[in-house]
Amino acid sequence: MALGILLERRGGQQLETCLLHRLTGHPCPTCGSTRVVLGLGQGDWRAAFWFNPLVTLGLLGGGLVFGLRLVTGRALRVGLSSREQKVALGIGLTALAANWLWVLRTQA
Repeated sequence: MALGILLERRGGQQLETCLLHRLTGHPCPTCGSTRVVLGLGQGDWRAAFWFNPLVTLGLLGGGLVFGLRLVTGRALRVGLSSREQKVALGIGLTALAANWLWVLRTQA
């Protein structure tokens, strides 16, 4: 949160941290992540989701898993069969591709 406040005060909304975007002019699948963190830090969940839905969901989900681990003292373990791993990989790659299309449309 402190980093988000510092970045905002230093012009975080215009801060460009993506090497791919800097070199090619095209955003990468995680472009907008800095703005997602700023949005979440300011409580603007809608703006965070607009900048990069997958990163927003990942940060919120990761925070939830981390919080549960702190409270319960137990790690979340998910046992998947080989087939389930392939399905999960397919879903993840599809979500990544859909997210990248969103980012290309909204941030190009």
